[in-house]
Amino acid sequence: MWKKIKNIIFGYILCLVWILIVDYFFSQIGYHQVEGESEESDSFYYIAFILCIWAPLWEEALYRYGPITIAKSIGNQYVIPVIIMSSCIFGWGHGESHDGVLIQGVLGLIFSMVYIKNNYSYISSVLLHSGYNLTLLLINL
Repeated sequence: MWKKIKNIIFGYILCLVWILIVDYFFSQIGYHQVEGESEESDSFYYIAFILCIWAPLWEEALYRYGPITIAKSIGNQYVIPVIIMSSCIFGWGHGESHDGVLIQGVLGLIFSMVYIKNNYSYISSVLLHSGYNLTLLLINL
């Protein structure tokens, strides 16, 4: 159990370091991502539920659990290519610009790493994803 928790914490730290590196790089080149209009009518609790519970549950099932389970059942040699492909799709689905695949795709790789390191534990990748989203939510209050 402790090893799984350590893997989740390590993955969380990797996610934060990755975002800090990307943010620093973009600030150095003067790139500013266009922010979408905020939905002021949505309550904090609704947004927190979507970001920290709903999205991690279905996204981890869609991008990690399903594809990796299928690839593993076909043959272990397909797991890494499927992880790369599903992480790219995960990133593409999160970004309206070209940097979505880079930023979120790498996060998808980290979520996949924790998923596999914790013996294909769906709950581990959900917890990591939820923790990461919660951090972003609290930073952007």
